[in-house]
Amino acid sequence: EKLLHKARLLYNECSFDVAKKLLDEVQHSNPTHMQQHEADALLALIAYHCDPLSAAGVIEEYLRRYPDAPEQNRMKALVLLSYYAQGNYAKVITGMQEVEPDGLNDKERDDVILAYALSMIKEGQYEAASVQLDILKLISDSYDDEVVFYTAYTAYMDKRYDAAEEGFTQALNATKYHRQSRYYLAEI
Repeated sequence: EKLLHKARLLYNECSFDVAKKLLDEVQHSNPTHMQQHEADALLALIAYHCDPLSAAGVIEEYLRRYPDAPEQNRMKALVLLSYYAQGNYAKVITGMQEVEPDGLNDKERDDVILAYALSMIKEGQYEAASVQLDILKLISDSYDDEVVFYTAYTAYMDKRYDAAEEGFTQALNATKYHRQSRYYLAEI
C-alpha cells in the first residue's frame, strides 16, 4: 500500500519513470485485486504520458482486463489520442462513439474533441469537423488559434470562400498559422 501511495504521488508530480519502477514493484509484491487494478491504471496513464504514439496497446489491454473500471471513459479517450498521434484518423472517428467528452477533465475533453475534428478533416468530413470545431469554440478557449484556422480551412474545402477568407484573415494573427493562412488567402 505504501509503494502504491508513493507511486500515485510521483505520478501526480509527473515523475513517471520513478513511479513506473514503484508500480513494477507493486505488481511483484502479491497485490490485492484493487491494488493491481490501480497499479495497472497508473501504468496505462504513464504509458500515454511517456509515449502517446505507442500507448494505445497498453491502454487497450487495461480496458480488456477491467471492462467495468470507473476510469474507462478517460482511458478510451487516451486511446483515441494515441491513435491520433499515430495518424490513425479512421480509428479516432469510429472510437469517438464510445467516449463521453463531458466526462473528462477540461484539457482531455478539449484534446479529444480537437483530435476528433482534425481526424474528420484528414478523412474529408469537413462539415462534421466544422460542427466539432464550433462545439470546441463554445466550451473552451484553449485551442482558439486551431479552431479559427481549421474552421476557415473547412470552409475553404467546402468552397465557402467568404467564410474562409474571414477565418484565414483572423488566423493571420496566430503565429502558428500565419504562413498557411497567407497561402490560403492568396489562393482565394
